[in-house]
Amino acid sequence: MIYCKRKGLESWICARCKELKHKSEFVRDGHYVDGTPNYYGFCKLCKKKAAQQYYRKNEIKIMSESLEKYHAMPQEKRPYNTEAHKRSYAKYLKTDKYKQWYFKNKLKKYNLTIEKYEEIFVRQNGQCAICFVELKDIPSKQRHIDHGEIAGVRGILCMNCNQAIGLLRHKPETIRRAAEYLEIFGHK
Repeated sequence: MIYCKRKGLESWICARCKELKHKSEFVRDGHYVDGTPNYYGFCKLCKKKAAQQYYRKNEIKIMSESLEKYHAMPQEKRPYNTEAHKRSYAKYLKTDKYKQWYFKNKLKKYNLTIEKYEEIFVRQNGQCAICFVELKDIPSKQRHIDHGEIAGVRGILCMNCNQAIGLLRHKPETIRRAAEYLEIFGHK
């Protein structure tokens, strides 16, 4: 390992790429006895490349070692495999913080603002655009933003209607044939 022991300097040369770089571009590696930070001799980019090369070269060895460690561990101590973890994660999914995060990311995914979402919600009278079920009566995770590659966001659907459209491959002619089939042979 190469360490930079240059106190008071703002930039130095990377030991690998030989470029002059600011100290913020180097990997920090602990502190000296007097409390000043110690830096690894490679810049962050070179350190990352070296780690990637090592992983590619030794991938099978690394994976087998990690699997051996995992299987040698007692069942109850394995990470993310304990009942306590499952219970705490299930509890987290019910929190308002998670629901807000989920909703915000859903809007971000479809490039929607809250105002635009509310506009669509009001336009549909707070109902699913297909079956007219009240959207406020169903959990937010079961409300889906319907979108198309060309049309963009089309509306807000309940989970069942969204899945039905997906299963019928978003093809209007297939959906029409399914409706005709139900009208001919009865729908209940």
